[in-house]
Amino acid sequence: MKRIYTVLAALLLTLTTQAQSPELMTYQALLRNGNDMLLTKKPIGMRISLLQGIVGGTTTVYTETHTASTNANGLLTLNIGAGTSDDNFSSIDWSQGPYFIKTETDLSGGTDYSITATSQLLSVPYSLHSKTADALTGMTLYYGDRDGDAYGDKWNVVKSTTPVEGYVLDNTDCDDTDNTINPENVWYIDADGDGYGASSEVSCERPDNGFVLSELSGIGTDDCDDTDNTINPENVWYIDADGDGYGASSVASCEKPDYGFVLSELSGTDDCNDDDSDAYPNQDWYIDADGDGYGSSSEVSCERPVNGFVLSDLSGIGTDDCDDTDNTINPENVWYIDADGDGYGGSSVASCERPSNGFLLSDLSGSGTDDCYDSNSAINPGKTEIYGNDIDDDCDGEFDNLALGQERDGGIVFYIADSPTDLDGDGVPDTGLVCATEDQSSGVQWYNGSYSTIGATATSVGSGATNTATIIAAQGEGTYATSLVRAYEGGGFDDWFLPSRKELNLMYVNLHKEGLGGFTNNNYWSATESNGEMAWIQVFATGYQYHRNKRYKGIVRAVRAF
Repeated sequence: MKRIYTVLAALLLTLTTQAQSPELMTYQALLRNGNDMLLTKKPIGMRISLLQGIVGGTTTVYTETHTASTNANGLLTLNIGAGTSDDNFSSIDWSQGPYFIKTETDLSGGTDYSITATSQLLSVPYSLHSKTADALTGMTLYYGDRDGDAYGDKWNVVKSTTPVEGYVLDNTDCDDTDNTINPENVWYIDADGDGYGASSEVSCERPDNGFVLSELSGIGTDDCDDTDNTINPENVWYIDADGDGYGASSVASCEKPDYGFVLSELSGTDDCNDDDSDAYPNQDWYIDADGDGYGSSSEVSCERPVNGFVLSDLSGIGTDDCDDTDNTINPENVWYIDADGDGYGGSSVASCERPSNGFLLSDLSGSGTDDCYDSNSAINPGKTEIYGNDIDDDCDGEFDNLALGQERDGGIVFYIADSPTDLDGDGVPDTGLVCATEDQSSGVQWYNGSYSTIGATATSVGSGATNTATIIAAQGEGTYATSLVRAYEGGGFDDWFLPSRKELNLMYVNLHKEGLGGFTNNNYWSATESNGEMAWIQVFATGYQYHRNKRYKGIVRAVRAF
């Protein structure tokens, strides 16, 4: 079975200046088959009849036949009045309507007309209509007003000496089937389809995106952005000033306010503090009471609690501070173990909790892990190496690493005994001798103002302390060479003495000649007496020793045993 969908697209009067040219109406129909497919470029046979009277017609006033082809879009175009006919198209009296058009179609292009349709000609071109009315005088043109809106259809016209019911004088109606459409229509443009218009125009034809006011909300022109269907006068904007995705207040307006968002753009509207982007509902706050950058606990709330931080503000996992009352204790702590309690650590461990014997680096001396024997408090980097005991007393990695010129025990080593020997007369074996790091006088007499034979004549290594004691006992208080060294407390020691003659020479040989000790090239006193008026002195420019008058002002450098 086949079917035809016929569209009367236009009935147009074709007029020319040539008297012999016929007056025509254009007829167009869109043709489809039973499968609703367009019949394109297909020959079509059609018989057209014009009927006068009721639907179906009682009188056929004109009949013609056509053979034509549809175009690429399935459109068939015919000129009524130009087909094959035995009738006279120009003799039709158009004023004696109504008229109907009957079409009979053969989709195979022949004359087997099996598809029939009839429809009323709702309008007749005025130029055709007037041909049969030219002889009438005193007549007025009236135009059909089928929708009763007082605006007539220019194609539906009658002439009468009196008003005709259903007809009006106006002929400007563009749609005489709808009484809401006429030339005075105000159309409101809603381009974004949100039900609110942004502008208006007056026209009979409905413009693109045009609506009458009753079809819209608002006043028809109150949409502030007709390109966005999410924006209109009913918008409620939620203010999110801190940009955390939660609004704290709202305002109803078409225009978007500063920091305004529609509800779908936010996570909520219950922001407790719109000045703090970290504060919003169900926020995880981590408590850092001691301010060390590590949290010890957490709580969920919108308001920021006291000492509360978001996780990104802290180090760690937010709850790993084992002591939130002490900002020196946190998961990054390195504890240094000082097992023997000597103030030097021997190892370290990273933990939040303080381990047994654990200390912060600031609590200890040294690097925290430089105690080489942390079970013996007598051994650590702060100790002085004891010569001859086969122990690394100062943890420098070397055993008994004693050397001339080494600074230790308050001075500079200038003598090392072959074996522990009592070098200062206190009955305790010593390792060697050191001299002070500086002179105690640049010029002082050897005696205390009076000549006498004291008996401090020993010259050997280890006799300087004894000679010094002998001189002090004989000379008493005053300002002289031995009194100055006895009063010296360099390095925190108070057992300094004036060197014997041989001890003084060892200072010259082992230090001064090696560029050590900071000595001058002048004369240095020894504690060795020559006689009642003379004592031994050494010239550090040459190393020469000789005895000189005790009133001479020589240089003094103290020594001590260690």
